[in-house]
Amino acid sequence: IALDGKTLRGGLDQAAQTPALQWLSAFRHLDHLVLGQVSWRDGDKNNEIAAAQQLIEELGLPGQLYTLDALHCQKNTADCSKMRQ
Repeated sequence: IALDGKTLRGGLDQAAQTPALQWLSAFRHLDHLVLGQVSWRDGDKNNEIAAAQQLIEELGLPGQLYTLDALHCQKNTADCSKMRQ
């Protein structure tokens, strides 16, 4: 299951000083299916880490292999996936 975050183009409202919309998706390559998504408005990349941990917990899929960016090399993220095995 691949988890990847994106910043939506045009999601930044400079007039209202609203941060860009961030999006994290969980995609299973086996059947080309998006299993879940989380979004937030904040420029802080640490929120992507928390979103990934939340999404792994919510998916509740034991024994799965997750692929994530190097940003997610966090002990807590690894622990989230281990708890589901």
